Amino acid sequence: MNHLVLIAVVILHAIGSIFKSMTKYVLNSGGIKRHPELKKQFHQELVKGLSSNPKFLLCNFAQGREYWEVKFQGYSNAIAEDMLKGIQPSFELATPADFAEQCKQADIIYIHGGDDHLLQYWMKQFDYKTLFKDKVVAGKPLSQSQDFPWSPLYCARLIRRLFMLRSRIHESITVWVRSLASVLANHTETLLQGPVS
Repeated sequence: MNHLVLIAVVILHAIGSIFKSMTKYVLNSGGIKRHPELKKQFHQELVKGLSSNPKFLLCNFAQGREYWEVKFQGYSNAIAEDMLKGIQPSFELATPADFAEQCKQADIIYIHGGDDHLLQYWMKQFDYKTLFKDKVVAGKPLSQSQDFPWSPLYCARLIRRLFMLRSRIHESITVWVRSLASVLANHTETLLQGPVS
């Protein structure tokens, strides 16, 4: 019976680790600066489960190049003012030339809204699925693309896949629990019968 408990612990740990090492997407509908409480909740969600010094990479690729530096400080201040006591974020401005390396160093990749086509132009130059692996990716969903992880169409497909995966895991666990129950029932029956003479 100890073997069965150990197997159960190993399986549950494996399932937990599958979901722990996933990219976390945190999306908002835009315009959160007009809703201070929602803005605060959104920014605090980004750092949940991270260290007290989370590293933000602020990506303004959806905006004209001439605005990137100008908006960087305002975005940084807006995020910093919403952090809980003891959380000291650092901020870096994303640049196309250094984006891949910057993503590796960042905990949170925050993609600000603007022109979807401009953002797609820059992002298609990168293997963002690899760059975003195990990161927190935040921003406003793209409306035009089903290929980017933060677009509504992509999210809908992802939710469908996760539901299907959940169903498969649920089916596997159900089969495993039924098997375990059967083994335990047989084991209990053997114990109740006593030693075989």
